[in-house]
Amino acid sequence: MEIVTSRQDNQIEAKLEIPFERVAATMQQIAQSYANRVMIPGFRRGKAPLNLVKAHIGEERIREDAVDRLLEEAIEEFYRREKVTPLFTPQAEIEPLEEGQPLRITLLVDPWPEVELPPVAGIHLHLPPVLVGEVEAEEAIHRLRSSYADYRTKEGQAAFDDSVFLKWRLEGDGDWRTDFFELGSEQVLSGFDEQLVGLSAGEEKTFQLIAREQPVSFQVEVVEVKEKLLPAEDEVFAGHFGLQTMEEVRVKVEGELREQAERRYHKALREELVQRYLEKIPLDFSAHAQEEALEKYRASYSEMLKRKGRTFEQMLSELGISDAEWTEAIGRKTAVELLKEQIVLAEIARQRQIEVSKEEIEAEQAVHHHTDEEGAYGALRRIKSIDLLVAEWKASSSRLEQEDPESSGDEP
Repeated sequence: MEIVTSRQDNQIEAKLEIPFERVAATMQQIAQSYANRVMIPGFRRGKAPLNLVKAHIGEERIREDAVDRLLEEAIEEFYRREKVTPLFTPQAEIEPLEEGQPLRITLLVDPWPEVELPPVAGIHLHLPPVLVGEVEAEEAIHRLRSSYADYRTKEGQAAFDDSVFLKWRLEGDGDWRTDFFELGSEQVLSGFDEQLVGLSAGEEKTFQLIAREQPVSFQVEVVEVKEKLLPAEDEVFAGHFGLQTMEEVRVKVEGELREQAERRYHKALREELVQRYLEKIPLDFSAHAQEEALEKYRASYSEMLKRKGRTFEQMLSELGISDAEWTEAIGRKTAVELLKEQIVLAEIARQRQIEVSKEEIEAEQAVHHHTDEEGAYGALRRIKSIDLLVAEWKASSSRLEQEDPESSGDEP
């Protein structure tokens, strides 16, 4: 097979020429495989002459099968000889096959790009500090007390933290609804609760809010106002958590808040470090690669929505945008960013010889039941690559801080 290659627009164009002798031999093999499987009247299976088999199956079908097989073999041979790893299935253009002429194929291939990994040292991150003190602890304890609160009917005007039993409807809609609303929780729209503050039982009100850049009018009637009664901060309240004193509750709450804050901090660190690191690596993709990445992202995103009981169309409706608007505003950009991240993290794993054991894959699949073996392997390699990147960044930041105490890679 002859191969002539050229590069343009981040793609390889490969012109392949397969000798007719190989084409004819493949067609003969295809015909023989049919002869071994089909039944021809008057002959036992596999005993009919090839010319009868060809007439029964049809020359065109045999020719198509042969071209399909040769295309698959030619692509694999091209990858092997030219040492090309493809990003996606290549585009193939096949010239009509003529008797006695070679089979000519043109491939457009998006190759896996060569990536030069820059050092991670010197990247400055802007991360929120881990701050957990008395104020945060008291707010958390207040939320806990609220979850154990009682309510009693209140005479007078509704205030924040009160609950109101409300009849309400959208203006022009004949159907009234009844619901309890805790003022301050913003269960409907931003600004809805503020409109109810100051109302008393029996009062009515009509007001307008903005939803998705459109005005929405509400009609409400307050049926009842209930005042929230928080439990006392005492041993009885502490007992709800298996503790004896409020001091123990505060220690427990502060510890849990600190753990949550540290988890958020490390999550933010990983996400921003990867983003900043990718910004240091220039990678361009062809229009075809971008479209392939977009379709792959759309499929995985749709599958994620399906697992949550939603559809892609429902998501578009909730956002109030069309498929084309989603593609241009969100989809394509996100897909290309994810493709770049996949390539860079895979290169880190390759250069650092990151391995994933069978036991780790099985454990990942046990947690994420929808993940196949390939998906689990990819997810674990991604996590390990980011872990390594974070470790190298922390080590470099520590060295930098020792050399210059006023300098740090982690900026608040």
